[in-house]
Amino acid sequence: MRHLMVDGKYLDAILSGRKTLTIRLNKPKLEPGDLAYIHSKGKIRGIIRVKRVYSKRFEELTEEEAMKDGFETLEELKEALQEHYGDLKGKRLWIIEFELVERMEKEESYGDPVEIAKEALEKLELKDGERRILEAIVRTGSIRKTAELLYGDPLRRKRIRSVLRRVMRKLRAQENLGKRGRDREHGKREALKKPH
Repeated sequence: MRHLMVDGKYLDAILSGRKTLTIRLNKPKLEPGDLAYIHSKGKIRGIIRVKRVYSKRFEELTEEEAMKDGFETLEELKEALQEHYGDLKGKRLWIIEFELVERMEKEESYGDPVEIAKEALEKLELKDGERRILEAIVRTGSIRKTAELLYGDPLRRKRIRSVLRRVMRKLRAQENLGKRGRDREHGKREALKKPH
């Protein structure tokens, strides 16, 4: 299933059903009928079904699209788009209409990427490539910015997420080993306390 990244400030509008459209500068890898995870701040927040994907020029956007995108006016939408993407005059944009299929009650996540990166850098033996990625996450504060810094493309986050999942598994395994050792020690102490 694909991921649709959204800024945290738009998340509530999507999860409440007020926002049913998003506008992108690049052609999405989504088609009508596709299911996609709503991904925000390193967490999966819900699942959407794509209803329609089409393109038009910035100047052709309508009030109706602004409303579906969660804005009160077309002017507000255009200001937000230009703040995010820069000057869009004459540029072709991609519009994704969707419906919310499922809201994740419990956030699905591998946790805060910066905190995971800091902990892994402190506690694990890492390969050079892993270390470089984790240090960049700590520096930039985000997976997206790390992809842009290391690969020149914010859409190349797959490798970064893969490293985060791998170090998360290692950290959990390390934590479980430590817990089992503590449990064994506790069991020995309890056995010594019992009268024979």
